Amino acid sequence: MKIIIILMTLIISGCTEHYESSEFDLKLIQKAFNELKLISKDYEQSIPKSKWPSYLQVIDAKSVHFNERGIFIELEHFFVEESGLYSPFDTGSDASQIGKDPEIIRLTKSVYSYNIKG
Repeated sequence: MKIIIILMTLIISGCTEHYESSEFDLKLIQKAFNELKLISKDYEQSIPKSKWPSYLQVIDAKSVHFNERGIFIELEHFFVEESGLYSPFDTGSDASQIGKDPEIIRLTKSVYSYNIKG
């Protein structure tokens, strides 16, 4: 019985959630995204840690990857779930996706919180 309780606690506490804008220095996050966008053209899907802006170490980023739509800064990972910050390459329109996977919630004009449930 103790093992079941411990496992359930780990599962519940391990779930990834969205971030709030108050958890970060958004000016430094935006600066980091701008730098990452400039160097992303030199890589295929992920940017090596040695090339990250220094603020990503402060927020304990786990990885930086991108696709044709934008850049993802992974902050948490639990089994197939992932969450972090996202910035689209095209900042002209709202990239929010509520109730979808990934779920993307706008924090500023060009910075979003994302959550992938897998």
